[in-house]
Amino acid sequence: MQLPKVNLLFLTIIGCSLFLNSFAQSGQVLRIKSSNCAYNTKGETTNFATGFVYKENGRVVGIITALHAVCGCGSISAEDNTGADYFSLKIIKADIGNDIALLSSNEILKSFPNGLEFSTLDPSVLGNQKISMLAYPYGIEVNIDTKMARIRENPSPIVRLKKFIKPNIETSLRQRGSPNINKDVLNLELEITPGCSGAPILYGGKVIGVANGGLDEGRTHVCWAIPTKNIQLSSVNSLEPGYSNLGKLNPNKLFVLTCDIVKNEPNEITLNACRATESINVCNDCNGGVYSKDGGCIILNNHPTGKPQYNKVVFNFDLPEDGNCELYVQYAAARSRPLKITMNGETITETGCNKVTGGWDSNSLIWDKINFVAGKKGTNILILERGAEFPHIRAVKLKLP
Repeated sequence: MQLPKVNLLFLTIIGCSLFLNSFAQSGQVLRIKSSNCAYNTKGETTNFATGFVYKENGRVVGIITALHAVCGCGSISAEDNTGADYFSLKIIKADIGNDIALLSSNEILKSFPNGLEFSTLDPSVLGNQKISMLAYPYGIEVNIDTKMARIRENPSPIVRLKKFIKPNIETSLRQRGSPNINKDVLNLELEITPGCSGAPILYGGKVIGVANGGLDEGRTHVCWAIPTKNIQLSSVNSLEPGYSNLGKLNPNKLFVLTCDIVKNEPNEITLNACRATESINVCNDCNGGVYSKDGGCIILNNHPTGKPQYNKVVFNFDLPEDGNCELYVQYAAARSRPLKITMNGETITETGCNKVTGGWDSNSLIWDKINFVAGKKGTNILILERGAEFPHIRAVKLKLP
């Protein structure tokens, strides 16, 4: 029996539907964010994927995710289901042929006493068995029942990847070599929406596969995962020069990437509210959800007591070179709520974002030019703060010299 030959769409965020079978397991599944990628030349883009804390031989050794989502990227972080962030992750091992990366940091090893384990079962005998998947579709955590998700038994639970793809895609994928089209993959039946590559496919409470791709822009129920029994991780140094060469290839040619920032004009960097790396007494679209129809992601004051309180938000971002940049903030305000704005420890203004825009919702958003700021090559820190409630902040933008 031949598998259907339809247009291939690899999904960096592969959204095979989700099923949270325990709170403990969901806490070990993380949203992976990567940026500052070697192949990206048109503004900053942040890729989302899913990863999971991996336990090997009784101890946590790091996070498993899809290699195509992180390879070649200089900044990799993770976020758990409580909103806690883990920065400065490094790829310490990889399996290029199976498109798998192992990320780690001292913080990860200290923060997670337990993780998910690879199954020792042979998936070739699991045809028609129900499975579940934990993931972050669209880069946002949504818990959905997989509803009849299963391992296909026709033509076989295990097939060669090349049987899924058409000749024009085969040529491009052969050039990339990750995943290798001659590798065996799990033949899965799942609803596919843009979801999360790197997510764990669970059977019997253990990981039997790592989600990797699907067919025809998610319109079919045909997708595949890398069988965990076939994963062979090696140190990245031992994989040179192939590993470095892979990091220079743009995965957008084969994989759908999702970014959490606005598409930029040349010489602009725009960071939306979801890019904030630290905050005090603020939240994303809480207290009524007035921006939910626009996808949320707006910085609002969080009023647990109903009394005025100090608000603060921090953005960390990279610039390609030193230079003076024009800083803009997009916000809405029915009343004037001026902010103190500092960058890299230098006060830019004590009265920024003080305009009345006509209301609090998205119809009243404006871009307000704040001032010139001194940017530096590498990591920069932008802080917005106020002794009371914030205006409603959607994004910040820097126009580079």
